[in-house]
Amino acid sequence: MSVEMKKNPITISKTCPMKDNYYGDEKERMNRVPPPTHSVISFILIAFLAIAMMVSKEELDENATIDLFTHRLFPDLLSLQGLVFVRTMFAIFIWGITILTVFFDEGWITQTTYVSTSKLSQSNIVMRGIHTQFPYTSVTWNLLGCSMASSAFIAYQATASRTSTISPWLLRFSLLCWEATAPNTLLVSAVVKYVIWPGCLKRNGTSANCRSWRSLIWHNANAAMSLSEAFFLGGLPVYVSHISISIILGCVYVLFSWCYMYSWPTTTTAIIEEAKVTKKGRPNFLYFFMDTTLGWTATYSIYALLLTLMVFQFLFAMMGKLLFLLSQHQDDDDLQSKFLIHLFFGILIFGAVCRFRD
Repeated sequence: MSVEMKKNPITISKTCPMKDNYYGDEKERMNRVPPPTHSVISFILIAFLAIAMMVSKEELDENATIDLFTHRLFPDLLSLQGLVFVRTMFAIFIWGITILTVFFDEGWITQTTYVSTSKLSQSNIVMRGIHTQFPYTSVTWNLLGCSMASSAFIAYQATASRTSTISPWLLRFSLLCWEATAPNTLLVSAVVKYVIWPGCLKRNGTSANCRSWRSLIWHNANAAMSLSEAFFLGGLPVYVSHISISIILGCVYVLFSWCYMYSWPTTTTAIIEEAKVTKKGRPNFLYFFMDTTLGWTATYSIYALLLTLMVFQFLFAMMGKLLFLLSQHQDDDDLQSKFLIHLFFGILIFGAVCRFRD
């Protein structure tokens, strides 16, 4: 990574336009944009608070049981072996897409969308290889793969009568992984549908990136698999008392954005086939609200992000409770009515957060 080092920690170029890796107007660009002090202080306080609120090991062990991962919402329709099979297929699909994207796909160009008050110039970030796994969507996608794989393994061990070999740490990891990713699958899908997709149409007149095969899978299949697990397969729950998990995940990604801001590869073209990485070492952010040059807005954005993560975890938890209460009013033998209730809510939520076309 090449970084310019000068006596003045903030260097602004006024005479030489940045033609190597930036597009748009010749806006003054800062070489060093550390997070504001108030953002760092807020981040530390929130992180410590989240850790202090973290579920205890004893409570986690009460929830993360073998019965939880072998439970089936419709045992008359789905055997334990069937549960293992579906979860395994989900995991294979997720990791197959990840491997395909990292090793065999040409990637794409992400054009930054900094606001007018930003001190950063717009850039073309090359998303290729391992960098394709750094957007928040990819993080939650891979966490869902971990959740499905570990849950499938636990259920498989139960089918083979080897429950005594299942480590308590695997049970804890599986539950925390599910709670961290399930609400986020709905969040990233909703953000694409209501924010990113309309923004692309307004800014570029096209939604080509949103309609790419990988984007449609990441932002629709993720929600479909989470809702399938929650409404039709094992009914894995999300607990309101574990809401600090969302805060911790958000804090980790904020920290990553700060640490990696100087490492994003950029190019002068918006066409991935012609893209050649020209320079690293200057700050960039995938998401405009992570921009550390925005002053107090950057700090407010951290609070807004973490609050949004908490809201979606709360909504996912309440969604499961509501579905349970509605199902309780049906007779135990009325399988058809229960299934139709689950199907109705599954389709309703999927349609509310997913999008396939303009």
